[in-house]
Amino acid sequence: AFGSVRQLVSHIRTLADAEMSTVPTYREEAARKDAPSKDVVCERIRQETPANSVDGMWANTFTPTSVPKRWQLLVEKIRWEEQGEGELEKNHAYIWRQLTRSIGLRFPQTEDAAFAAHAELADESFVNPALATAFANLHGYWPEKLGAIAYFETMSSPFSHRTAQQLRLYAVDPSFYVVHRSIDNAKNGHAATILEAIVDYIDSTAYGASTAAHGGRLGAAGDASGAQPTHANG
Repeated sequence: AFGSVRQLVSHIRTLADAEMSTVPTYREEAARKDAPSKDVVCERIRQETPANSVDGMWANTFTPTSVPKRWQLLVEKIRWEEQGEGELEKNHAYIWRQLTRSIGLRFPQTEDAAFAAHAELADESFVNPALATAFANLHGYWPEKLGAIAYFETMSSPFSHRTAQQLRLYAVDPSFYVVHRSIDNAKNGHAATILEAIVDYIDSTAYGASTAAHGGRLGAAGDASGAQPTHANG
């Protein structure tokens, strides 16, 4: 339990820093150990397809009107960048689709029921993307949303760095992960932005619950998201 939301944010930053500390030493030998064959790489890409096909979807109806405009703009900036800043070639879901096609994977459109029933996709691969898509259609539950998104965003950069290294071993295009390694960084990227949003939310909320109660809800959502076997990416 955390006594304040700032303690929670500090804890999240500590976890993110610990992950980032592994990046400089992650080289070819470690990458080959984690991804011993191209088949392993391609299977991971296959199972990450549900999550990365709805990358950024969580922000579609995320910002409530009951918080300061500056907080809405923080989240809107993430949504705008995730969805390509108005350019199809920069849209994260589009970049992912290009990657899957480049290695010979073909799937129905994500809105098609056949996609959810696809025999090559494990049920577990849909847990976090289902949650993220629900965010886009369910108002309220702001602490839970912020906590889950804090996990997605803060864990993304180091994961993306390692994965990009693995893909390069087998001449698979790492563009999707290179983009996330940069855009989700904890200094001035999405990870930093969402942590600012958490503090601003607690400081400005008018819902009446205690800071400790909000912190507990934020932390529980992050823990639940981290427990799911899907790509830690925002």
